[in-house]
Amino acid sequence: MAITTNGLALARIAGAVFNQQLSASDYSEILAANKTAAELDAWANAAVAAEFRNKTTTDIAKAVLANVGLSSVAGLEAWVACQLTAGGGVAKAGATMLSLLNDYSNMSTTDATYGASVVTFNQKTANSQVLSQTAGTATGTYAAVSTATPSTPFTLTTGVDLRTAGSGDDTYTSVNTSTSQTLNAGDNVNGGAGNDTLSITSTSALAAGT
Repeated sequence: MAITTNGLALARIAGAVFNQQLSASDYSEILAANKTAAELDAWANAAVAAEFRNKTTTDIAKAVLANVGLSSVAGLEAWVACQLTAGGGVAKAGATMLSLLNDYSNMSTTDATYGASVVTFNQKTANSQVLSQTAGTATGTYAAVSTATPSTPFTLTTGVDLRTAGSGDDTYTSVNTSTSQTLNAGDNVNGGAGNDTLSITSTSALAAGT
């Protein structure tokens, strides 16, 4: 189960409700002013109510499902609208959506109806949060945030390394000297999808590696 922090919850609602990847300044400003879950709920209520002024809970549901790619699921729009109405209507829709999105993010990724969308939502939200945590990042759309798993640099060890990466552009580094060899027989690294790089620095003969 994913651990929910205020920052992650903020990235979720910004993307799902407002189709936004927040700028670094907006992200830090909102979190600085809303340190507790209750404060974030209050901020979300005000923000959603302002965005959907003179709109209905059905309008909010329609927008959210479009942003997360679930518009085609029969009956879901009515269900989400019902949850929003039961939670207090448009005035309290922000807090209700935070709860719904947190539950959605923790659904099984093997679910026949929602599994694939949960994987996409969680990856896009994580990537959106990373962008918003990077100094100088400007506002963007949630729709434009990449679904790729971020690259993870990995330095081979002197032991046997068995590693399979995801869809990011991964970099593997091996440094070999006369006293320490990190590219060894038995090593097996699979970069998966993406543009992957193996960087080898060697001042000694290498044993065969894979």
